[in-house]
Amino acid sequence: MQFRWFARQLRPLLRAYAVSVSLIVLSSLMFLLDPLLIKWLIDRILPKKDFHLLFLAAAGFFGIYVCRLVLSALSGVVSFRTVQDLVFRIRLSILEQINRLSTDYHESTPVGEKLYRMEQDVDQVAELGSSLLPYALQTTFNAIFVVATMFILDFKLTCMVLPLVPLFFVFRRYFDKRLRGASDSAQRQSSRESSFLQEHLASVVQIQLLHQERSQTKAFLERAAARVEALNHRNLIEILFRTSYMAVIALGTIAILGYGSYQVFVGALTVGGLVASYSYMARLFDPLNAAVEIYSRLNRMSTSIGRILEVIEATPSVDEREAAVYLPFPVRGYVDMEDVSFSYRTGQPVLQKLDLKLEGGEKVALVGVSGSGKSTIAKLIARLYDAEHGAVCIDGIDVRNVRLESLRTR
Repeated sequence: MQFRWFARQLRPLLRAYAVSVSLIVLSSLMFLLDPLLIKWLIDRILPKKDFHLLFLAAAGFFGIYVCRLVLSALSGVVSFRTVQDLVFRIRLSILEQINRLSTDYHESTPVGEKLYRMEQDVDQVAELGSSLLPYALQTTFNAIFVVATMFILDFKLTCMVLPLVPLFFVFRRYFDKRLRGASDSAQRQSSRESSFLQEHLASVVQIQLLHQERSQTKAFLERAAARVEALNHRNLIEILFRTSYMAVIALGTIAILGYGSYQVFVGALTVGGLVASYSYMARLFDPLNAAVEIYSRLNRMSTSIGRILEVIEATPSVDEREAAVYLPFPVRGYVDMEDVSFSYRTGQPVLQKLDLKLEGGEKVALVGVSGSGKSTIAKLIARLYDAEHGAVCIDGIDVRNVRLESLRTR
């Protein structure tokens, strides 16, 4: 679900991203050439001691390197600019959604939590688009092209290595839920610590006046320790995942060097062919090894996208009805609250069957202890919340039937 949402966000920028993918494909093709040049160097050039061909091989290596460098740089520039546009759109949509969400969301969600989602979580999405997704595509194309070239170069040797590839998917399935759960926990604890610091730094003076420095420090240490523990747990799972993959790569290396050397002994393979096959084997397992890192980072980014979607898909508790009207102009300002009841939490009423009538221009002082509902009355009139029972009317019109813009600007 998360990555389908990301694909939909990327759709308007698909043309620019297609250019980046094309450059990646060309770079992947360049990735295949130097092992073939090494084979040609060992089998043909060195035995003949041909300096002219040696110069051509050296020029070929240099040309391949320059082409790969230029193509990778161009791809990086195009994808980075495309993703910056994407990030701008996502941040703007989050900000607009936060502006639409009702007061209950803002009073229950710390500022630091909202800021973390707009900054760190969106930055994670930017990393997915600007570096990780191009890297994953390049890794995929490299693996496909390498396998095809290996089959052409030596079919039997390739068949020795390919049976090891499914082991990667076995390990991935085993670690899937563990990695996802560890990533979720790490993101949650990081956000919790960030929210605490945001609120603490905004109220340092009040903390000093109340002499609460020690209690705040203790609270921070608890959150910081939880964050470090979650990060360590995630890192441990990632290390175990990576170690499992490296064991498969070691088996592949042993297989290709052992069987390849035997083929050289019996004259079925040249030394250059063995070196080229080993190079391609390393290049096959490099993308698969990179898939470990990609998969770990994708889990982190999936968590970030999920947290962004929690905001974007949240439904305001105070919504504007389709048939809502504008308040007449000029507004007399007559307020009538009839049998109004309201509670912030179930079973803890703040107002019960309140009747209140205020004439336009009349000055009224609401007096009562903290939590008795003074500010709640003002919030209900401005429709920051909706009454659970009864009605709040202005000039005889129920505020639930009034456009929010008209209500709050009059």
